[in-house]
Amino acid sequence: MRSGSIIVAAVLLLLAALLALAPATLVDGRLASATDGRLRMAAATGTIWSGTGALTDAANTWQLPLAWTVAPAALARGTLDVTLAPVRNATQPQGTITIGSAGMSLANLRATAPAQALAAWLPMRDAPALGGEIGIDAAAFAWSGAAGQ
Repeated sequence: MRSGSIIVAAVLLLLAALLALAPATLVDGRLASATDGRLRMAAATGTIWSGTGALTDAANTWQLPLAWTVAPAALARGTLDVTLAPVRNATQPQGTITIGSAGMSLANLRATAPAQALAAWLPMRDAPALGGEIGIDAAAFAWSGAAGQ
């Protein structure tokens, strides 16, 4: 009976270690799945909890360097709370993204992205060639996913 408890404890510790050390490369598969393959995470390093990488489209025609941390305590409440921090300079993405059952919210989000990034979201088969950059500066934004909101 005692050896059974030790085995269960060892398995639980192993699972906790695997979860704590899960590589940031796992973000790519989840991102691709959530965006129907439109967006990918290239050159991911670190862990899923604290990592860096480059957000890109499926063809890797543009890249947006990212650094993130995930709040584990928020996951216990059923919310994904991701904080973005600049990788190299202040023009790179920073702010907080929260995704939960009520939808998605952004707080203090600042980013400058290549205009080509919009092509990944355009419904056209042959999207126009876009040049330049798009700046985003949102103190607060919330989206429930419901029509018209």
